[in-house]
Amino acid sequence: MQATITSKGQITIPRAIRERLNLKQGDKLEFDEQASLLKARRVIDSRAWKDLRKVAQDPWPSMGSREVLDELRGMADVPPVRP
Repeated sequence: MQATITSKGQITIPRAIRERLNLKQGDKLEFDEQASLLKARRVIDSRAWKDLRKVAQDPWPSMGSREVLDELRGMADVPPVRP
C-alpha cells in the first residue's frame, strides 16, 4: 500500500490499515523520531487514563506502565510483511 504526502505534509492512512488497527477519526498518533523507519503509535488521552484509574481499582496490579498502555491501545492484527 502507498500514500502520497501532500504539499502540507499530510498523508491519508489507507482504509484497510485504519480498520485493521482500529484507528478512528480524532485519534492521535505519536511518531518515534529515533526509529530508522516511520513508526507511529496511538496516543492515550491523559484524561481518559485518569478517569479509568478513578473508576477502577487497579485492574493491572502486576503490569508495568508500558504493558498497561499497550493493553489500552489494543492489539493490532498485523500480518507478516511479504517480500
